[in-house]
Amino acid sequence: MIPVVTQQSPNTVERYWCGNCGAGLTSPRIFCGEEDKAIWKYCPMCGQPIEYEKAELPQWAEVSCERCGRKLIWLSQGNFVSTGLYIGGSICRNCMEQHCMQAECSKCKVGKSPGCRYESLKGYALRRIAFAAMDEEETN
Repeated sequence: MIPVVTQQSPNTVERYWCGNCGAGLTSPRIFCGEEDKAIWKYCPMCGQPIEYEKAELPQWAEVSCERCGRKLIWLSQGNFVSTGLYIGGSICRNCMEQHCMQAECSKCKVGKSPGCRYESLKGYALRRIAFAAMDEEETN
């Protein structure tokens, strides 16, 4: 079984999943003294032998926000890095917050409601506006 490898952004650790049943697996290499060795040889759920050496790691490329042009992922000294504004797509966090505040979730084609992965951004933006309004009332 060849594991599936996912990674949220270039500066985060890879996650390994069983290619057969989807169970979470350990990283293929954990430092043990002077040599690296694979910890698990079989999937803990389905029992298939794990072929870590055949796993394909995510390939990153430079990405800029399609709305404001801000760089989200770029190549730096041979490694891809991302900013805190990268949320897994081609739109930065700030532009996505603005979109979520203006769009009606049921008609949105970006996050595909229900179960939109950007739902928390809308809630965060609404809370931030409410706190700003409370602060303004206190100062007046």
